[in-house]
Amino acid sequence: MSPGNFDQWGASSSTKRTISILHANGLSIAVLVALGVPSLFLFALRADIHVKDVILAALDTGLLESMIILLVLIGGILAHELIHGLFFSLYAHNGWKAISFGVLWQYITPYCHCSEPVLLVHYAIASLAPTVILGMIPLALSFVIVNSHMLLFGLCFIAAGSGDILLVMTLRKEHGGCHVLDLKDEVGYVIFHRST
Repeated sequence: MSPGNFDQWGASSSTKRTISILHANGLSIAVLVALGVPSLFLFALRADIHVKDVILAALDTGLLESMIILLVLIGGILAHELIHGLFFSLYAHNGWKAISFGVLWQYITPYCHCSEPVLLVHYAIASLAPTVILGMIPLALSFVIVNSHMLLFGLCFIAAGSGDILLVMTLRKEHGGCHVLDLKDEVGYVIFHRST
C-alpha cells in the first residue's frame, strides 16, 4: 500500500511519524522504573510485607522455576505480537491476509505489521490491546490475588507496550475518521489526513 494513495482513504495528505527503537527501549526502562517503584510499595502494603521481601519473593527461584519464568516471558512477547495481529485483523479489510510477523534482527525485536490502513480508533485499539491484556490486567490481578510474579509480569508488559502507548498518544489531536497505516520496518505509522 503506497502512502501516496490518498483518494481511497478520503485524504488530501499524509504524515509519517516514527520513534527510534532505541528510544522505545529506553522509554520501556523508564516506564518500568517509574511504574515499578510505586507498584512495589503498594503491593508490599497490600501483602503486608516489606518491599525487600516482595522483590526477594519474586526473584527467589530455582533453576526450574527460572526456566519457567523465562518461557513465560518469551511466550508473553510472542503473545504481545499475536494480540496486535488479532486486533489488526479484525479491522483490516483483508483480515489475517493483511497481517505479517517478523523480527528486526539488529535490535532482536519481534514485530507485527498490518499492511492496510485502518481507522485511527482501530489503530489505537490494536496498538494498546497487548498492553492492556498482558500488562494492566495482570498488574491489577496481582494486587487482588497477592502474587509477586504476576506483579512483575504485568509491569514488564506495560513497559514493553510503552512504545505503543507513545505512538497512540501522538494521534490524540488527529481527526477520528483518519486512516492510519502501520510501518513494517520502523516503529511508527503514516496517517492519512482527511480532506475538509
